[in-house]
Amino acid sequence: MCITLSGVFVTILFSSQLTTAESGLDTKYGHFQVLQKQNHPGLRKCADAIMKKNEYVGGRVSQLTSECHGLSYSWGLNQTMKSGYAYLKKTFVQENFQPALKVECEPVTWTIPGVFSPGAKLDVLISLPGHDAFGGGVVFILTETIGDFTDKSTTLTFKLEGRSAYLSENNTKRDLCADPLGQIYIWPVSKLAKGMCKISFLAHTDSVTILADDEVFHTYRSKRVLDTKRQISINELPTKSDVFLHRIQFTAN
Repeated sequence: MCITLSGVFVTILFSSQLTTAESGLDTKYGHFQVLQKQNHPGLRKCADAIMKKNEYVGGRVSQLTSECHGLSYSWGLNQTMKSGYAYLKKTFVQENFQPALKVECEPVTWTIPGVFSPGAKLDVLISLPGHDAFGGGVVFILTETIGDFTDKSTTLTFKLEGRSAYLSENNTKRDLCADPLGQIYIWPVSKLAKGMCKISFLAHTDSVTILADDEVFHTYRSKRVLDTKRQISINELPTKSDVFLHRIQFTAN
């Protein structure tokens, strides 16, 4: 763990490990920006605590009691600060899955540990089989709710099925296995054939850019404000496709 001074801000970098029975050893680390009271001795301990919970986008430490309090998404939208506290905000979070998680019909969900505002980015590293064997598909869904999204949850869906890619909004859970919805595009064969692929979502004011291995695939104009998106879900289509999740990371704007 180290502290790097940069202008009037302090960036705290650290690494922590989480062990679960389902996925073996997961490594999670991130960067924080201190917004007030940079020299508070409780900042490192508080950063380590809130790093473990994605529902916290930041935290504050009492100057009087050194008590750490996690700050939720609503604070991220309006970062007000009170006197008597040291504040810190997550600017980068990366979670690595070792071994990789098998993506199945039951979705893998990951709460976005910040606000998906213009300039923010989500990166998902997955394994795809070679193009000839890719008979199934994988679905990425950005939702405004946390947990199992409901029919009323506004969604942004990006679906890969064979060589086709589909982009749509406002799908319900029942729509995912139905006929293709929204706009249809051709996914680059080279991205399927290489096996490993990083798929990224870059937020803009009224649109989101989909990237494949840092190359722009398509920019989709959204009907909704993107900073309302709270979670990404990943699941396969009913036909088996052997897709594995290796890493998810979020970078704030």
